[in-house]
Amino acid sequence: MDFIKISMASILMGLIASWAYKFFGQGLRENLALILAIGVGVLVYAVLIYLMKVPEVERTLKTLERKVQQRRTATKEERE
Repeated sequence: MDFIKISMASILMGLIASWAYKFFGQGLRENLALILAIGVGVLVYAVLIYLMKVPEVERTLKTLERKVQQRRTATKEERE
């Protein structure tokens, strides 16, 4: 099931990034349009994967939260 979710998110990302490239390419230089389209694609993919609740992403986010919390605690202890 996760493979299907990731595949759907990838296809949607590709379609939206392609549209964004065409949209930005009308008024901007080609290189800038490409960079913006890639940024839009990354953002769309991240949001879709998060909203589809892919287990690997949720696990990664929980790990990041734990590490940030550990750093905050360590930094707070160093200040005291």
